[in-house]
Amino acid sequence: MGFISNRIRRDKLQSGDHIYCYRALHTYSHHGIYVKENNKARVIHLSIKPKTCENCRGEQQAEEKKGEGIVVKTCLACFLDGHGLFRYEYEVSISNFLLQVPGTCTTRPADERRTVIDRAYKMHKTNGFGAYHLLNNNCETFAVYCKTGIPYSVQVMFVEITLKTTLADLGQPQSVMTLLAKIAVANRMEVMLQVNKLICGLSKDKRVVESWSSKDKVVVENGN
Repeated sequence: MGFISNRIRRDKLQSGDHIYCYRALHTYSHHGIYVKENNKARVIHLSIKPKTCENCRGEQQAEEKKGEGIVVKTCLACFLDGHGLFRYEYEVSISNFLLQVPGTCTTRPADERRTVIDRAYKMHKTNGFGAYHLLNNNCETFAVYCKTGIPYSVQVMFVEITLKTTLADLGQPQSVMTLLAKIAVANRMEVMLQVNKLICGLSKDKRVVESWSSKDKVVVENGN
């Protein structure tokens, strides 16, 4: 994990990696699960308007309902759409979590790669993750769910907490530096506590994702 950036080269990716790229001048990030099947680089992700090309257009399992989003499998190039490639990190130290940009890592551990890949393919096959929602059911929520069995978005949690604490602090006698310190450290700590609370309150795989029969599986490589 980089001190400032989680940027990664394509040849370093492994099936089951949670990857992301920044969109719209870094104002938000788009997330998905990387898989390499039959020597082809693919990404399974939840999207409202997925970009596809002739190399991956015929690989979708369901039709998108207008405005609801869909779990799609696209080539890596379509997922990135010309943007840089980053890998989301799991089980990072508290100090690293406090230093990183929200929505790029978590202190929680990830499950085994085979489990992650099975979840992603199951969601793609059934389009069973539900309608897209910016706050409650987004692309980061999907990718984190595939990795851990629990759906949550660190990016959204941080924004919500920051808005709440900033509004609550308006008019209070405090310096700009104090307010920035709260945003930089205290709010990140609160996100971590909320994630831990969420994990404790939910059972793994609440969406009840089960592996399907072997005849439905595709060949997925665990290497580069």
